Order: sequence, then C-alpha cells, then structure tokens
Amino acid sequence: MSGTLACYGIGIWLEGFSPQQIQELEREGFETTSHPHPPAALTFRLQTEGRYFNFWVSETPIVSNQTWPLIKQVLLSYLQAAVRGMVPELVFVQADAVAWAGGAILLPGRNFTGKTTLGRALVERGCQPWAERHCALDLAGCVYPFPRSEQPTQGLPVRGIFELTYLPGHSWSVAPLTPGQASLSLAALLASRGESPGAFLPRLAETCTRAAVRLQGKRGEAGPAADSLLAELAL
Repeated sequence: MSGTLACYGIGIWLEGFSPQQIQELEREGFETTSHPHPPAALTFRLQTEGRYFNFWVSETPIVSNQTWPLIKQVLLSYLQAAVRGMVPELVFVQADAVAWAGGAILLPGRNFTGKTTLGRALVERGCQPWAERHCALDLAGCVYPFPRSEQPTQGLPVRGIFELTYLPGHSWSVAPLTPGQASLSLAALLASRGESPGAFLPRLAETCTRAAVRLQGKRGEAGPAADSLLAELAL
C-alpha cells in the first residue's frame, strides 16, 4: 500500500507499507492519505521479508531484516531529522507532556517507565493532553507535541519536569534537580539517532532553567503520584 504522510508540514511518500502499519503511524499522531503522489521531501520504502522488513529512504538502503517496531523508530528518527532541517531550533526528546495552568508539565523517560500512564492520570485530574511519547523543545523553553501534520503555531512554556520511574508498591520518592542536572538527564533521552548530547545541552538548559519544579525519582501507582506531582507544583 502507498500513501502520503504529513509531518510538521513536510510531505513524505510511503511505499510498501501495510494498512495496519499506516494505521499504527496514525495512532502515533501522523496524518496520512491515499491521495496521488504529491511533491514530497522524502520517500520511505518498505519491503517485506517474511516476518522482517527492509527499509529505504529514497534510493538509500537504511536497515535490513529488522522488525517493524525497530523500523518505526528509525522512521521517526529520519522524520525528526527532516523537521530539524527546516526548524533547526527544535530538539526532540522521549517524553510525554500535559498542559496545566497555561504551561506544560514534561514527563521525560524511556519506554516502559510509566510516563504515559502518569500523563493520563494527570488528564483525569484536570490537565489537558498535549503530547505522548515524543516532544519537541525550542530555544525559548517551550514544548510542542510531535508528530503532527502541521507544526503547532505556539508551544507551551514548561512549568515542571518530572522524570519518574514506576515501581509497583513504591511510594513517592523524589529529589530536586538543578537546571544542569535536568539538562544532562534530558540529553540522555534525545529521541533521534546520531545526535551528540553535548551539542544540544545549551538548548535543553533553557527549558530546564525555565521550569519552576524539576524532580527525578520513583513513584508508585499513577493516581497518587499525579496527586503528589500537582501538589509539588502548587507549592
């Protein structure tokens, strides 16, 4: 199956993707269409080899005999690089985010640390959904959801950064981070492949300096943790 994918205003032509794979990309936040091939900045090609896949960007082979989840992460990395080429001030990190009090609560972390579950618990307590899995940060310390078909016209200023790992039965156990410590922590969560963390530290520092609260630690169940998190922001 072929189609067009839009990301921050960039057109990408998809070739060889199954309907299920395209649906997965849509669940990630992409907008896709089966319209005829428009002018596109990139072409992504996928070839099935049994249970594995080969992936090309335009005419260049990128990975061979890999699973779809890995291919999807490589695809995201190339999209982030393409967007960064057009909007060089953006930095992409693995993080969820919710909107609160006119700003954003940033929940950085690797997969399976519970950040998405915590974000949903915060939404149940009155926050607004903003981003899942990936965020873009700009030079002014604002947070943007990624991916989207068009770049949002305005990001949200960061209010708090909470890097929390879920442990069953664990109580709320956090420690404050300095802006420098928070920057180093975010640098370890850069979303794109091949990025040098040191090159992005000045940009991450702006985001971390602007955050009123910066905490790192462990948490138990999402509901009580969301209550504790909001209490920290209210201090």
